[in-house]
Amino acid sequence: MDQYNNQPYPVAPENRSESTRVPPPPIPRAIPVYVPPAQAGPARKGSSFLLNIVKYLFVMIFITSLLLNFYLGALFLQGGLSEQEYRPGKKSQRIALIDLAGSIDMETQYQFQEMLRQAEKDDTVEGVIIVVNSPGGQVVPSDMMNQYVKAFQKKGKKIYASIQQVGASGAYWATAGVDRMYAQPNSMVGSIGVIYINLVLKEALEQKLGISPVVIKSSRSAFKDRGSPFRHPSEEDISEIQQDLDKIHQQFVHIVKDGRHLDEEQVWKLASGDVFDGEEALGKNLVDEIGFLDDVIDALTEEIGLENPQVIRYFNPPSLKEILFAKSAEWSDSLDIEKQWEKWATTPRIQALWLGQ
Repeated sequence: MDQYNNQPYPVAPENRSESTRVPPPPIPRAIPVYVPPAQAGPARKGSSFLLNIVKYLFVMIFITSLLLNFYLGALFLQGGLSEQEYRPGKKSQRIALIDLAGSIDMETQYQFQEMLRQAEKDDTVEGVIIVVNSPGGQVVPSDMMNQYVKAFQKKGKKIYASIQQVGASGAYWATAGVDRMYAQPNSMVGSIGVIYINLVLKEALEQKLGISPVVIKSSRSAFKDRGSPFRHPSEEDISEIQQDLDKIHQQFVHIVKDGRHLDEEQVWKLASGDVFDGEEALGKNLVDEIGFLDDVIDALTEEIGLENPQVIRYFNPPSLKEILFAKSAEWSDSLDIEKQWEKWATTPRIQALWLGQ
């Protein structure tokens, strides 16, 4: 069929030769159309700036990740403790300083134990000085620290104590058994005794906030709410608490008697809970010498027979969580009533603590 004229092609007769046949017209082909390539328009300034910001943030995150990994790796190799040089000297023979500062709690005793273990296993550490700046605190960790000192002494290494501002109550309990104890002239030393502390909030809740606490105890646990802030202690409560206090006070006196090699009667005369300055404490045999930290270092160096030892100070580096979230966590915890209540509830009411003047 002729596509142009809509007529059939002529058919050659059978007797015509192949050479005389009329060929069909050629089929027209589509002419290709040239389409120029699309050109990108100019980038918007805003999107380019945003892209650069994203790239910058990714680079900073990567660098921070590397630094934190190096930090955590260093902590792993050091076993969690770091050292700071206090006085230069021979690294083959060293003296380690361990700080006992602030109120004593379970975290304090854990760090104290770790530092003593570090000094014990380090063959280059010949002796230890406990630098005391503490009014005491909880009874149990204070007693545990006293036991750690005794265990350390059995390893054959000397351990001294240097009281700086205050070494009272639980802090004195913890260090009473050291080989030699020093205090500065104006240090506050002693406060051999224990105390019960509780805040009764009943009236404040009812009168100021209009809150009436409701406490229901099981029928056979009459003393379940002893020490509760929601009621005043009864006479029976006070009697029982007093017995507990006297029992712990007796233990404290025995610790001082054995650690300071004194008569029990002599210790009881000093166990009124009072504190003494350095000079008074020396006269009452609560310390062995008056001196500052450098004097204690020199004395320990001489006793051990060292020559120019390096003096180092152990400290706990901040954890990764503290580095990243310390401020925000501290702020949020202060507003979290449940966490503050848990902190208060887990703090023992009976403490070996000097409240100060």
